[in-house]
Parts: sequence; structure tokens; C-alpha cells
Amino acid sequence: MYDYSGQFAFHVGLPAKSGVSGLLIVVIPNLVGIALWSPPLDKMGNSCRGVAFCKELINRFNFHTYDSISHNESQKFDPRKRVGDREKDVVVSLLFSSKAGDLNTVRRMYMQGNDLECPDYDKRTALHLAASEGHAEIVRFLLQTAKVRPDPKDRWNRTPLKDAKAGGHTACINLLQKSLQLSEECHKEEEEEEEEEEKEELKDEKTHHSQQCIKAYQKMIYASSPTTLPSKLPLYLQLNPLRQTSIAATIHSTESSSSSDEDEEEEDFRIRLEQKQKELKAYGICRNYSGTFSDSNNV
Repeated sequence: MYDYSGQFAFHVGLPAKSGVSGLLIVVIPNLVGIALWSPPLDKMGNSCRGVAFCKELINRFNFHTYDSISHNESQKFDPRKRVGDREKDVVVSLLFSSKAGDLNTVRRMYMQGNDLECPDYDKRTALHLAASEGHAEIVRFLLQTAKVRPDPKDRWNRTPLKDAKAGGHTACINLLQKSLQLSEECHKEEEEEEEEEEKEELKDEKTHHSQQCIKAYQKMIYASSPTTLPSKLPLYLQLNPLRQTSIAATIHSTESSSSSDEDEEEEDFRIRLEQKQKELKAYGICRNYSGTFSDSNNV
């Protein structure tokens, strides 16, 4: 790698050999060797794309020499491990640190985002072991900081509180009992909130159903008559659809009654007109017979 050897060893951390032809050979110990060829060179005489590939490879995979350092918090993918090996390592490290009272390891695993409620094959958690051994600091950290469940049950239906009572660890017993009381109160509050939400949903459904019925009734009224409400209504009428419906019904009934009155007046006028026409016709016949009246035809 010429003059870039030291920086390459620090940033990439893999054995490599380059040439001025653009060839770069990288070895991942006990796994694979990779040959890269890209003629464009940098000022050090190494392949530009080959060096960039190695850096990206290290960013994604757990191949760097420093990645094997103990307590490494990297989230890189290690293809050399089988599926489930990481979960096994987390469970073993968490349970052993809880048993030994190693609060620093438990805190570091919490900061890495690991699940501190993960159980072993007997369904025993870190809280079980910390309560059994009487490590009150770890119990306090798990309950108050990590917010784990205070009442998990193992294969034998034993809780951390039972383990603490069996060992006579008073501090752990007090912490667990207080956490259980708080969890029960939280459960009650959640249940009350759920009941209130259900009541509100039922109320909203009833309101929606009544609004649908009102709209259907309004459509029925508007279909039977072209009467519509005024374009500008007072605010208290706009906010109350029942008042709008009553107003529409009143307008409809008023228009129907006024139209019926007009029909009756027209009918009376027509009858009186016919009577007058008959009277005038009879009067004209009488005058013609007496010889003193002449209609327009005789003029």
C-alpha cells in the first residue's frame, strides 16, 4: 500500500497489497480473499476505487481488527456468526452480569438497545437473578430506568418478588412491591382511559347515526319540494341541523298552504267570471228581443 500503509491499517484494518497496475488484494482472515482491479490511481499509487471499496466493506461488516475488541458496541453485521448467535450472546452476558452484580455491563447493554427482559430457556430474566442474589442496585436500574415488567414468571411460575422473599433480601422486596403497586395503578388508569375512549366512540357513532338520519330526512323533504334554506343562516341555526330541518319543513308547509290558497282563489274567480258571462249573455238576449239593444254584429 506504499505510503498509505499506516492509514489503511487504521481505517480498514485488513491485510492488503496493491500494485501500480490498479490491482489490490485484500485478505479477510479465516474467511475470504478479494482481488480488485481498477486502473485509476491516487497520489499514493493505490487504486482509488479499490480503497473506497475496502472502506465501505469495513463500514458494513464486522471485519476490522478493532471490531474484535471486548465490549465493542458496533452494530455491524458479522457473516461469520450463525443466525441466533447474537441473541445467545446477549442473554448469556445479561444474565451472568445480573447474577454477579455487574451494573456497568447491564447499563452498557441497555444503552446498546438490547432487550433486558429477554429470558433463558427456563424463562428466567435478569430481574429474577438480581432479586435472587439481592443486588438492589440492579433491581432498581431494571425497574426504574429500563422499565422492565416487575412480575415476569419463570417455568415454575415464580416471580422476582418470590425469589427475593425466599432469599430474605429486604431492599429488593421493597423495590418490587412498590413497582407492583405502581403498575397496578397504571393498569387501572389505562383501563379507565380505554373505557372513556369506548364511551366517546359510542357517542360519536350515535351522533354520526343521528346526523345521517337527519340528512336522509332533509333529502326526503327537499325531494318532495324545491324549497331550500336561505344561503345565509344565523350561526345558531348553522350549528344545529335539527333546527334547519324544522325550518325547511315550516317553509315547505307554508308554501304548500299558500299554493293551495292561490288555487282556491283562482277557482272562485273562474266561477264568478262564468256567472257574470252567463248574466251578460242573458241580458243581451233580452235587449235584442225588445229591439232596443244591438250587438256588434248588427252595428
